[in-house]
Amino acid sequence: MGILDRYFFSFFVKSYAGALLLLSGVAFISKIMEYMPIIAKYEGPKDMVYWFYLANYPFFLTIVNAPAMVFAVSFTIAFFSRSKELIVIMTSGRSFLRILTPVILFSVLNAVFFFWFNEYVAYPQLKDSFTMGEILKGNADGNRLRGLQEIQFRAHNRFYYMGSYDQKAKTFHHFHLTEFNPDGSIRRIMEAPSGSLRGKEWTLQSGRIQYFSDAGEYQESRFFSTETVTLPEDETWFGGNEEYLRFEEMNIHQVQEKIDFMKRSGIPYIKYEVEYFWHWGFPAISVIVTLLGGIIGSRMRNAQIASSIGLSITLTVIYFFVMFIGKSFGNSGLVHPAIAGNIANIIFASVIVYMMVKYHQ
Repeated sequence: MGILDRYFFSFFVKSYAGALLLLSGVAFISKIMEYMPIIAKYEGPKDMVYWFYLANYPFFLTIVNAPAMVFAVSFTIAFFSRSKELIVIMTSGRSFLRILTPVILFSVLNAVFFFWFNEYVAYPQLKDSFTMGEILKGNADGNRLRGLQEIQFRAHNRFYYMGSYDQKAKTFHHFHLTEFNPDGSIRRIMEAPSGSLRGKEWTLQSGRIQYFSDAGEYQESRFFSTETVTLPEDETWFGGNEEYLRFEEMNIHQVQEKIDFMKRSGIPYIKYEVEYFWHWGFPAISVIVTLLGGIIGSRMRNAQIASSIGLSITLTVIYFFVMFIGKSFGNSGLVHPAIAGNIANIIFASVIVYMMVKYHQ
């Protein structure tokens, strides 16, 4: 690597570091301003405020990493192009791709690092910041509990169905339980429009129990106004009393655990499957925007900071827009989860291949 090559790479790294710190600082300040009215009313320990803001910062780095990469590569190439130094490097026998090779390698390492950083630092810290944010607002931790819908699961010889379950009140609606004999025939059916759950004590309201013989033949029905039965399964079997985490608070291991649990419980899990594949593909944005920014930057005649910032913001906004569209298609079942989670990468990579071909022509 010659002197100009080292200067080119050094200029890129400095531009990237400066953009990363500047953009994350802007996001950090916006978070401070957003919570100023809440902090003004908070009368608890001040340490909570400091830790809340610090817990958000890793996620800001994740969000601004891509636009910082685009800015750095486009501004660097445009700057060297305007000063004719890029022409000097290319006249020494190096192709444009060869000049970008150190930058591309840097972007690959950046993608690997941010995959680790996102999964083990940013997302767990965002979970803590959300919890602390609720405390600053005066809300209890119970706000993480939510209602569950369309619950169905099989446990040994029992099949459960509930239309809905309120994790806070521990109440459910549209309850149905079928118990089977060892040979697969029905032994008992319990139904109730509503009820409540405390541990393994299931209290049913205004329902009925149907009894069957050992051969599976119907025998009788018994109606009741209130009936409490003890069953081996409690709410942990279907995810009750479990913290609700937003997708951005879950790392890839937690998403996989959620998928495994939902499979066992018979709960639809396609949204989590889309999220799982997105976790694997998201860090690739570093490499993609670097290549795209490099190609576009080579067409820029003036090394204006404003134009480089505009390019970085535009590409990032388009990328995230396509990404969310793809995830929506995946969540609705229109596209396979693996494709839906990486549709932005697929489209942008196709654009890069096309632009590279046109560039060499």
